[in-house]
Amino acid sequence: RSHFEELLRSEGITTIETVGKPFDPTLMTAIETQETSSVEPGMVVEEFSSGYLYRGHPLKLAHVKVAKPARLDRNDSSRLRA
Repeated sequence: RSHFEELLRSEGITTIETVGKPFDPTLMTAIETQETSSVEPGMVVEEFSSGYLYRGHPLKLAHVKVAKPARLDRNDSSRLRA
């Protein structure tokens, strides 16, 4: 960790972990969504800017991209078969 990060931590400021975590509107702002079937809907797939907590309370929300379900391709009939 950098000296700056240690200084922030010593003052009670921590970074919000986002990528690979479920979207939390109290800690994050969804800037974009991405259709995907490789990640569960509602999971954060990319972070555009970091978010910070001050002694456990939001100081700055993280800006993130959130996964949403992939649309069913109308031409892919194999997914429709039971």
